[in-house]
Amino acid sequence: MKGVVAGAAVLLTAIVLLLMWNWRQGAEERALIGLSPSERQGVYRRDLEALHRLCPTAEKQAGLSQRCRERAEFILKFPECDSQCRQFAYALLPGPER
Repeated sequence: MKGVVAGAAVLLTAIVLLLMWNWRQGAEERALIGLSPSERQGVYRRDLEALHRLCPTAEKQAGLSQRCRERAEFILKFPECDSQCRQFAYALLPGPER
């Protein structure tokens, strides 16, 4: 009986941890969706411009490639990111994540 209770407790803990991890993964997307359309559009435009300015030369400059990958992952979370935006962002990501 103790084994069943212990197993159930482990399973319940694993489920709770998985749900918490899943919730955290979507926090940034929820925050973006929670912005007003004009606020979100402003953040999107600024970040996309920064991505274009900073990241085409990232491979030549030590330390920028990781930041560019992070910015590319972030810009892809915007509903405003159209096919041209996606193509540019995906080009900055490592192969397996494309």
